[in-house]
Amino acid sequence: MGKNDGGKETSRKLVAAAHTNLRLNNAANAWVLRAPSEKFCSSMLRHSTWKLNLPSYRKDIDDTSPEMTAFSALQDTILTPAEAEVNTANFTFGAVIVDPPRAGLDPVTCQLVSRYPSIAYISCNPDALHRDLEALSKTHYVARMAVFDHFPYTGHLECGALLRRRRES
Repeated sequence: MGKNDGGKETSRKLVAAAHTNLRLNNAANAWVLRAPSEKFCSSMLRHSTWKLNLPSYRKDIDDTSPEMTAFSALQDTILTPAEAEVNTANFTFGAVIVDPPRAGLDPVTCQLVSRYPSIAYISCNPDALHRDLEALSKTHYVARMAVFDHFPYTGHLECGALLRRRRES
């Protein structure tokens, strides 16, 4: 993990599992927020630095503590830097990992991720990945790629691509 790490997920169950995992691992420099991708990315496009109230993930705090309950209220809310003044952490992102649904990245998310120097793209739909790579190829090139056949004898493939920003000429 980096100096500060953040995550965005749409599934309540996965966010709850992430909060538990962060707490059990004392990961005080990380957060996971539940939000629709397009809403989160629209906000991120307006701010290159993100401020968010963070609970501490101490072992003695359970998920029903006031600290975690207050954090859970953020799961459906995007806070702008002005709205999160007390006990904030600053996050300036230098890389992004995306694992979109089968449909691929929505246009707003694609626009946001194109701003980062490095993009790790995980896909369960090669057609959506191809479409998104065409859009991202204006700003990035594929540095590495791997295909995983986790489901032999089916048409399902998992793909991973590492994209790096093109040098301006």
